[in-house]
Amino acid sequence: MPLRPSPVHPSRVVEALLWSGALGGAALAVVGWRAPMPAPPFPIGMTQVTRRSAAPAPRSPLVLTSAAALLAAYDPFRLTHQPALVAYGAPDPPPRVWAAPSGGLPSTRPHLVVQGFVGGRSEWAAVLGGVPGREGGVLVRAGDTLAGLRVRRITRDTLVVAAPDTAWHLTSGTGGVGGAQTAAAGALLPFGGRP
Repeated sequence: MPLRPSPVHPSRVVEALLWSGALGGAALAVVGWRAPMPAPPFPIGMTQVTRRSAAPAPRSPLVLTSAAALLAAYDPFRLTHQPALVAYGAPDPPPRVWAAPSGGLPSTRPHLVVQGFVGGRSEWAAVLGGVPGREGGVLVRAGDTLAGLRVRRITRDTLVVAAPDTAWHLTSGTGGVGGAQTAAAGALLPFGGRP
């Protein structure tokens, strides 16, 4: 039985063609590298413009002034082709003074939340959340002042916090027996009000 030639896989053919192209390109690069370079039409470092005229023709001041004015008016270095609103190196403008509205500024009241009560028979403390300028809960006692808020009174299930224009009566949802307890925010009552 005669031997039959095995078929050649197409990827082998592609690989052989790629190697042939790479070797041919390398041979052309070596031949081109060794070939002499043609001389430039003008000396290196000198452009054709400077070779033609070594010294520019004198211009009148009027032509230069009008060209400078045209360039400044067109402003080719900005997208809008207009000069900037503030000149470079200009002094800072004076600060603006805003007048308060006639009714005064609205006061923002913090959202205070009692996170728990800690204490015993005579002295109680509370963990208060939502204090301006503080993250998380803050342990407070009667008489403490935090961000303009004064803690007036703490009992086993009530915390009274006063601000200059209002007071908060915050109560525990389950009643305090000592130890940390979860609590819900109480109602906002007028200053000195009772729950």
